[in-house]
Amino acid sequence: MSHHDPLEEAFIGDHRRTEEEIKQLKTLVDQDSWEEALERARALRHALQSHIDVEEQWVYPKVDELASGDEDLERTLSILRKRHVEIPAYAEEVISAIEDREAEEAEEAIELLARVIADHHRTEEGDIFPLFMGDGPLKDVAEAAADALRKAHNEEIRA
Repeated sequence: MSHHDPLEEAFIGDHRRTEEEIKQLKTLVDQDSWEEALERARALRHALQSHIDVEEQWVYPKVDELASGDEDLERTLSILRKRHVEIPAYAEEVISAIEDREAEEAEEAIELLARVIADHHRTEEGDIFPLFMGDGPLKDVAEAAADALRKAHNEEIRA
């Protein structure tokens, strides 16, 4: 019995692709493939920002409405929003280190980005996305959020 879960397909699928892209970026740095690493790091930064923008526009405001008075959920959202500011900054550090062709610095920056993103993904997938999935209270807006993410990525591909 399989069911179509738009948030799982779009957002969680995007999380796995991002994690894989970070691994590939580390491999490129290890191989001194600086030009390709730089191109991929810039594309990753753009994809991360698109993903964050969609979550901030479509996902988090709905959770905000639901979280009213739920201190745990409000705290979780606060932490996730802080990460949404930090993640692009960490991606910039990766780009800067790659531009400077500083292998050790680049690897450390990639490792930090990978850890922060993995933790962020775990929190979203454990505490936020279930609200939009199955019979969750926000299931009615899951398709619109997933469509917004797909549209953002299609615009990236054309850019």
